[in-house]
Amino acid sequence: MINEEKALAVALQAARAAGAFIAERHAEIHGSDVIPDFGVGTKNSPTDMVTDIDRGAQKIIIEIIQKSFPDH
Repeated sequence: MINEEKALAVALQAARAAGAFIAERHAEIHGSDVIPDFGVGTKNSPTDMVTDIDRGAQKIIIEIIQKSFPDH
């Protein structure tokens, strides 16, 4: 069974790390005169859009959870 305090701490760590990643990409995009390639794709339907930034944030979250809870 997962300790709730540890789960909350890991969730906060993952959210903060993903948020920092998104903020860094946002600063790069808005600090440039070049229109960026967002790497836009779709997930489950043509209207369910996802960007490379979304995928990167998701990867960070998954890595942190898997590191803290390898059997999860």
